[in-house]
Amino acid sequence: MDDEINSLIKEIIRVGEAKGLSKGEITARAGMPNNKFGRIINTDPRLSTLIRLGHAVGLRLTFIEEDENLNAIINREVF
Repeated sequence: MDDEINSLIKEIIRVGEAKGLSKGEITARAGMPNNKFGRIINTDPRLSTLIRLGHAVGLRLTFIEEDENLNAIINREVF
């Protein structure tokens, strides 16, 4: 599960940076202290924290059913 959480955090940072936002600006938009990312990366964040940070950069958390074919495509194992 750590890999999935790390992937979510990395995606939030990637999308934020693509929009010209620093980590501190992302957390400020989420109404959190600007040093929150350091704590998130070093701990197991609550789902509500990840949702708030995602919303701050325009992302929405969605769960999808696991699918072998989809995973192969995502992991670039098909092409």
